[in-house]
Amino acid sequence: MEYSEVRLTWHLARKQKERIGKYSASLALHLMTDRVLARTRSFMQAWISPTFSIPLSPANMTVYSCEETCVRASRGHTLGCVNLSGSVQTCPGVPWPVIPMSRREKTSVEATSTPFADWVTTTGRGLGYQTDAQLAAAIGVQQSTVTRWRSGSQPSIKHLVSLAEVFGMKISPLLAMSGHVPPELLNEAEAPTPPVTETVRRIQESPLSERQKAHLFDYWSRRLADERERLWQIMELIEEAEGTDKRTVGDRLQQALLTLTHSNITSHVVTLLSNLFALEASPRRRSAGKGRLGQTVKG
Repeated sequence: MEYSEVRLTWHLARKQKERIGKYSASLALHLMTDRVLARTRSFMQAWISPTFSIPLSPANMTVYSCEETCVRASRGHTLGCVNLSGSVQTCPGVPWPVIPMSRREKTSVEATSTPFADWVTTTGRGLGYQTDAQLAAAIGVQQSTVTRWRSGSQPSIKHLVSLAEVFGMKISPLLAMSGHVPPELLNEAEAPTPPVTETVRRIQESPLSERQKAHLFDYWSRRLADERERLWQIMELIEEAEGTDKRTVGDRLQQALLTLTHSNITSHVVTLLSNLFALEASPRRRSAGKGRLGQTVKG
């Protein structure tokens, strides 16, 4: 049977595996697969890959995805899924949040993507707003509002005005992209090209496959998040040191050396190389002869 959609209700058992904690909760998910694996509504135990993280927030209806996820039914049958996507929500009576998540956000808007959502995501990240929370704070709205935009909800005109001010642009393109006004009725309906850094541009223009580029983007996002967090801590350290005596400053510097010099770069590089070589080692890649690992992307 060809491409289809499967709706399952998962029960995550209280079990620890890899770096992702499992707590009792029900997640309503749509499984988008290339084959029908099951069509049922039952409780299952789900082992989710450590590369899959779900940033939870109130009223969160964003679509998420991961790759090579393994779902094991209660009878012991294993169901393999290549692409997993769906809307995530807590079930009644479960404390918030239901799942401790990694700081890395992996969102996919394959099922509900709109031109406006794609453009806002790319532009926001290009301007330094890497998370929904950061962009929401700049605009002056709740994080859940930005999350709904990413999942296809239409923003209000009031919010579009704030967004135009933050992005430093005219509101006409936003009115057209969000569907408030037909583009033909506006003089300047074309949105400006989202800003990209030199590193992002090199990855985009490289001859690598789309999956290889995706792994490179993922690696670069995690490195930026690490360094951004380190920079915020240094700034806070300097602000707190103002007006204090030298001994206190020395103590804080000594403590900072223990935390600020820690880096996850080794883990990030190992994950990146493992993912890239896993693609090269796959039968499809070997038969196609399209390996390009010898071509590097400079940061």
